Amino acid sequence: MPTIPQRIASTFAVVCGRYGDVAEAARDRGQSRRSLYREAGRVVDAVGGGVASARIEALEREVSRLRGQRSTASSKAWGGPSS
Repeated sequence: MPTIPQRIASTFAVVCGRYGDVAEAARDRGQSRRSLYREAGRVVDAVGGGVASARIEALEREVSRLRGQRSTASSKAWGGPSS
């Protein structure tokens, strides 16, 4: 099992590396390139997953708020019950 610094280095090679960096990292670690890509995907999910979930929740709350405003404005425009 790769260490955390190895995982970070692999992820950096996959996400930010130049052509050939992933192949070189795989050779250095005695792994396949595909295993480094899978590892990088898991690191990105672990690091960005919580941030992405929080952002999605915030956007869903904003959508609900805006829908409520639209509903209220629509009711007032058509002479519906006022609050």
